[in-house]
Amino acid sequence: MNSSTVKEKYDIAQSVGDLIKIIGTANTVLDNFKLHEFITNVVVKPGAKPIIGVSMGTQGQLSRILNKTFTPVTHPLLPFKAAPGQLSFKQIQEALHLVGELPSKKFYLFGKPIAHSMSPTLHNSGFQVLGLPHSYRLLETQSFNEKNKQAITADDFGGASLTIPYKLDVILFLDKLTPAAKVIGAVNTIIPRSSSESKRMLVGNNTDWLGVRASVVAQLAAGSVKNALVIGGGGTARAALYALQSLARKPSTFGTGQRARLRSLLRPSQRGKLQAITYS
Repeated sequence: MNSSTVKEKYDIAQSVGDLIKIIGTANTVLDNFKLHEFITNVVVKPGAKPIIGVSMGTQGQLSRILNKTFTPVTHPLLPFKAAPGQLSFKQIQEALHLVGELPSKKFYLFGKPIAHSMSPTLHNSGFQVLGLPHSYRLLETQSFNEKNKQAITADDFGGASLTIPYKLDVILFLDKLTPAAKVIGAVNTIIPRSSSESKRMLVGNNTDWLGVRASVVAQLAAGSVKNALVIGGGGTARAALYALQSLARKPSTFGTGQRARLRSLLRPSQRGKLQAITYS
């Protein structure tokens, strides 16, 4: 691969395009590293545009593994490959793991009781099909204790799902909450992130409200919610109220068993409409 020719073509594409694609032919494995080095150097420049860089042929397969933007892939079920040397998504992920670019991570479900959960089957099957080197496991404890803390602070922690009774207790051990989780006051997902100072931080999110909202929208048009009954006063009930208030364009009546605890989730115009209903 002629580096001066690549630079010339790149400059032309940089001046007119929104996305740059460089296709070459690798005669040796070293050609892949030359292309990768070129891309690594140009993408950090001010105003650099996204770039796809791959080499054709069997010798160019490594370039497809190292490419980071819109890598063309094939699939075993397709009758033929669209280009020589094309790899499947699974093959690329497995190769990235082998060369140290995709470390294995541990994911968890925290809660009690959770022995019946199908989450490990669901996630581990997905990891296997996609060629991802990760694992998803259950961690059932009496309370959110030292075992949980060790899991979320480990270097290989990839993330966690939370169910009862930890959705509120876990907040004390997190560095940051998403806007939704902050308002709802309950967390069902922990995600490790890097801060602007490249420090590792644990972010708590709440996706329960999205599930509730999607279920309601599947049956009712957004904005048509006038009355709703939320049974309970825990983390999921808080998420349900948050979802309902996002759907109600006008003040609505929301019934719940614990008025004072959940009142802060509603817009000021809706708070007077929250009714406490005693039930046994």
